[in-house]
Amino acid sequence: MTLSLKDQMKIIKADTKRFSNWELPSMEHGKPTKYGWIVHHPENLKLGRFTDILTDPVMGLLIDKFPSRWGKHKHWIFISTPIFMLAAYLIFLPPTTSPSSFYFFISLFLLYSAFTLSTITQLSWSTFLAPDYDDRTRLLTLRELMALLGMFSVIAIPAFVEISDPTLKAKVNAIG
Repeated sequence: MTLSLKDQMKIIKADTKRFSNWELPSMEHGKPTKYGWIVHHPENLKLGRFTDILTDPVMGLLIDKFPSRWGKHKHWIFISTPIFMLAAYLIFLPPTTSPSSFYFFISLFLLYSAFTLSTITQLSWSTFLAPDYDDRTRLLTLRELMALLGMFSVIAIPAFVEISDPTLKAKVNAIG
């Protein structure tokens, strides 16, 4: 049975109504939001993302200007890996229970920089791997599909963990 376009639009409209009252909660340092989130240094979340304005073009310039004997792209992905590891360590295992705002900013800056370095490198590498427009489209579509599958897998982990241990702590620990 196929639905008409009008019926499909009714279903979509009805489905989106459940999110119509959702709003971004106000965030104050160390206080729970109406959704139960506790955010430390909320100003650094925005500031860390604004650094992408500078890092994206810088990373593109680095990739173009500094090739290695392994090619133009491989070593940049390799370099981004330890930066990712260090940033994850700094964010998830801070030295104190209440790290400073500067510590949090540096940790996020490292994380976003590593992500930028890895992502910009992968995207620019695609033009060398597939110079043809259609091949490049297929390649990048596959890349995005794999990224989505990875994200959905991580989102599904708590559902599988809940079968054996329904506590929130077990679900969060299973994600990482």
